[in-house]
Amino acid sequence: MAVSVGQKKPPAPTGLSGTSTLKRRPKYGRSALSSLSWLRRGSRPHACTARLSPTPSLSTRQTGFSARVDRSPALPHACRHARSDAGDQRDGTTRSEHLPREARQLQNLSCFVATVERHLMDFAHLSPTDFENLTFDLLQAAGLKGLIWRTPGADGGRDIEGTLSVSDFSNYYHQQKWYIECKRYSSSIDWPTVWSKVAYAEGRDADFLLLVTNSNPSPTCENEIAAWNARNGRLLIRVWRGYELGNILSNYPSVGAKYGLIDRLDKAEMSLQTLMLEAMKLAQSSYVAHHLGLPIASSLEANAALAELVSARQSQLRQYGRITPNDDTTAPSYDWLTWSGTQVGWDEVGIRALLAMIKHTTGARTIEAVSEEKKANLKLVDVRFPMSAHVERILSEIAIWADLEIAVNTECAMVLRRR
Repeated sequence: MAVSVGQKKPPAPTGLSGTSTLKRRPKYGRSALSSLSWLRRGSRPHACTARLSPTPSLSTRQTGFSARVDRSPALPHACRHARSDAGDQRDGTTRSEHLPREARQLQNLSCFVATVERHLMDFAHLSPTDFENLTFDLLQAAGLKGLIWRTPGADGGRDIEGTLSVSDFSNYYHQQKWYIECKRYSSSIDWPTVWSKVAYAEGRDADFLLLVTNSNPSPTCENEIAAWNARNGRLLIRVWRGYELGNILSNYPSVGAKYGLIDRLDKAEMSLQTLMLEAMKLAQSSYVAHHLGLPIASSLEANAALAELVSARQSQLRQYGRITPNDDTTAPSYDWLTWSGTQVGWDEVGIRALLAMIKHTTGARTIEAVSEEKKANLKLVDVRFPMSAHVERILSEIAIWADLEIAVNTECAMVLRRR
């Protein structure tokens, strides 16, 4: 090769064959989570930069993920469509499009793991009591009926019992008995801890034992759970693991907003949309009833109480990032309500909205309430309308925002509990 005057001579080739030896990139066959360091040194989408934690990444054992990223849960929208620098937009492509397919998968996985880490951190900041109440609200929103707290176990935690109505293809309904164990742990859960709950639930003829935890079962515990379920016994074990709670919670945004687990104010406020729509329907029905000469007192009372609840909770979300019920107030006073027993300790805004909606949706003439400590037994007098599934969902939604529990719900009686 000829070299002109003033031009530097090119470096001599290296390697045994006379060609340059290039440094190989890390192989993609290694664990996906351990290979994220290569991506974090190089091309990382800016949409994921704020989500990546400076702490070490979670291991495969902690998250339960495997290297087969194509089977991972749905990736966050911002991570899948992250944009690169403006300099990479000149040719109409993004930086991630220049990467191999495996690198893009690892890049997306890094964003998802960062999101999981954020959810785990949020749940870890909940107190044990808040975590138990969060589980109760999730179960109530998911449709479990007859939810009751069981006495504290040896670990001092409260457990939950409920029933689920399930139908088969012949339209036959049967009841499943569920026992729910709440475990807020900073480490993994071992099999002896789960086994003690299995023995308790099996001795009481439960159909399912659901373990809800912000952590994860240990590998040995996971194997024992799989072996137990493979025996085809009556009792089956189900687990809501820490890395799954974020996705489960996304199906019930009102529960997440209630406990301050939604990081954006606009999303938290949008979780009040169900109550807002019901208030709009009540306003419209009141207007139509007025023009038809029908009674409108019941719908107006329910509309006013519901609007007051939405306004109070929206203000608390903006000020505190979560709801803060006021338990220093007394029970509401209506002409159709007879309240006996303790009045202090009930959040007036929440209990007013729930009682007014119960009266309006059932068409009851009066409601008789007997309060005992943290429980109120309601007797609905002269009920005109049966309780539909839609009405039950609306009442459950109001109960979540009112920080109340609907323990018993029959045609003429209900039991409410405050926290």
